[in-house]
Amino acid sequence: MYATLLTSLKAKADVVELSDRDQAYNLFTLAADNNPDIVLATNAALTDSKFTSVRRKACEYVRSHGGTLIFMGIFSSFARPLAIRVLFHAFGLPGESGDYHRTTFEVNPAATHVDTRTLVIVYSQKALHLANVEQGDAIYLPSSASRTRSMVFAPRAVDLAQTPAVLGACGRVKVGYLGDVKCGGGDGRGCAGYVWRCVLHYHCVGAMRAARGILELWVWADRGSATDFHGDSQWKDVRRSGML
Repeated sequence: MYATLLTSLKAKADVVELSDRDQAYNLFTLAADNNPDIVLATNAALTDSKFTSVRRKACEYVRSHGGTLIFMGIFSSFARPLAIRVLFHAFGLPGESGDYHRTTFEVNPAATHVDTRTLVIVYSQKALHLANVEQGDAIYLPSSASRTRSMVFAPRAVDLAQTPAVLGACGRVKVGYLGDVKCGGGDGRGCAGYVWRCVLHYHCVGAMRAARGILELWVWADRGSATDFHGDSQWKDVRRSGML
């Protein structure tokens, strides 16, 4: 599931994979000089009340260190709608769970935190969208011609303000979201392969090479309570990749 993305990341930065609560907690409590520039949270653990202490540390990390935390991978398939709202509000951002469907998106020319010049211009994805997002925080947005795509239901117009890919800032805080439930597809063409590769390059690769910083890829699964709220279970794919 993450093979193509990992290959791209490892070509540009030091990548460390974490897989349990203690490692995650320790990551967010490191001294400033040792903090990673970016953390990729690839599941919904931070929305779980069992991990409130880790979420609190994650908020401290992005606020005090100025780090970037991106929710992606299977996060959008397993996070409950209310929990998404609570999570983003904890970081001082207004995003909340939106619609779930496939449609075609275009690069948002008003995006303020990402250099969009190298992104694929038009992209179709099946995603859990975020609503109530500042326009400049959206990386992709639907156009007036966008319609839902389904093998079962007739096409319908979509909410033009909802987005599947976000990078928002609140002070020094940068929090990203990738709602693509297929994680960009097996060939990496899509948000996982394009958007976040661009985000990493634009925001931290140069600094990381100069400072020899560490990019942490956090892959943390609590399989005992895993439930796919959108009908597209991807745990098998993650386990098969050898990352869990």
